Amino acid sequence: MKTAFLSALAAVVFAAQAAAQEIVTRKVSFTSDGEIMAGVLHLPADHQGRKLAGILVTGSWTTVKEQMSKNYAEELARQGYAALTFDFRNFGESGGEPRAFENPAAKVADFKAAAQFLGTLPEVDQARTGVLAVCASAGYAAQAINEGAPLKSYAAVAGWFHDKSSVGAIYGGEEGVAARLKAGAQAREAFEKTGEVQYVKAFDYTDQTAAMVGPFDYYGSPKRGGIAQWDNRFALMGWTPWLTYDSVAAAKALKVPSLFVHSDNAALASNVKAIHAAVMAPKELVWSSEDHFAFYDDPQVVKRSAEAAARHFAKTLPGALGPVGTADEARIISVVSSIPLAVDLASYDLAERAFAAEIIVDYTSLWGGEAQRMTPPELMTAWRGIVPGFDATRHEIADVRVTITGEEARASAFVDGRHFLDGEVWRPVGIYDWRLRKIDGAWKVTHMTFTVTREIGARALAEEAMERAKKKKAR
Repeated sequence: MKTAFLSALAAVVFAAQAAAQEIVTRKVSFTSDGEIMAGVLHLPADHQGRKLAGILVTGSWTTVKEQMSKNYAEELARQGYAALTFDFRNFGESGGEPRAFENPAAKVADFKAAAQFLGTLPEVDQARTGVLAVCASAGYAAQAINEGAPLKSYAAVAGWFHDKSSVGAIYGGEEGVAARLKAGAQAREAFEKTGEVQYVKAFDYTDQTAAMVGPFDYYGSPKRGGIAQWDNRFALMGWTPWLTYDSVAAAKALKVPSLFVHSDNAALASNVKAIHAAVMAPKELVWSSEDHFAFYDDPQVVKRSAEAAARHFAKTLPGALGPVGTADEARIISVVSSIPLAVDLASYDLAERAFAAEIIVDYTSLWGGEAQRMTPPELMTAWRGIVPGFDATRHEIADVRVTITGEEARASAFVDGRHFLDGEVWRPVGIYDWRLRKIDGAWKVTHMTFTVTREIGARALAEEAMERAKKKKAR
């Protein structure tokens, strides 16, 4: 009974997880206002022969590309994206003086230059570019998009968004802000007169003159963010442009699809909620309880946040299927895309033609149990035992990716399965993985594997649909 129940329920979920991919990297460079910018492009190892969606990935203020942005770029590359990290001017391996000068205007300009460069890379489809910005760079990314940077989708992870009314809560009220602005102005005056740059530490556990002070082990530990590539300096003249920058206004003005991944225990959470409420474009808020710094390098939090961003990009970047490199890729995309469409239309004969004589069906991530070996007629019988019990089903499929090795192939896609019953909706969402083999000149599916990434609504609707399908059949 359990096996039959799982077989039937498997029919209404069209999602699977793409297999974990190895990645490759290569160093790149471009210019911004005449400065040489150093970057690293992260790619799935099997990227050859196809154009990928390209994502800029940036980190917190004062940081370099080897810190939190590297973690997210690697995860996005494993998800099948081309992810570009880079050092802003004055930081890391990029040019620019004075060093370690946090200058929002310059960073916005660098964002725009990086976005233009991203679209010129041979691995990237220039029509499908976006940005994942961690912490403070989320504000810079938003302003760059508002000023015309060719980025069509936006994701902020643990975004730091401040304005005049909120900086005091971080920097000791009006008195603390005024003291830092004074120090910044004096440092700027000294630099203009003598060329001398006055520095303090970017971080220290106890030194109150540092830009960041507190029990922030991310910056203090060389095993986390306190790496050799980060010089832990802050040019004092940076206080003025930093404290007077209004990243809240920049983010509220976004007009591209936007995702905000944040937490009650991350910085300036109320500002993120207010921004999300104000954005007029399609938007999503993913909320949790993690500490702010967990978003930087906790493996599980980074993976979960990057997966949320990958789903967002799959849904919001135009042309999600991407250009097809070969005729076989086109045939494979047609085969796997026909399966959910055929079931939505109750065209089971069409769906059956997509499969080999024997298939492995694995929906254990949602229902438990074990993967099942089935014939296409057995699978169609299972589908007919539940799908007609819903009032309707609608499956949205996006970002189909294909890898061909001789007579075998692998395809994956984001799928949002919507199942309607008596005014309610059950939505299992995820990534779907098919394995195919060329049989007598035609590509046939031999394996289907599902891993749910999000579930909306009550799955009890599936059991109710199965009972309704039985009654319809008995009539």
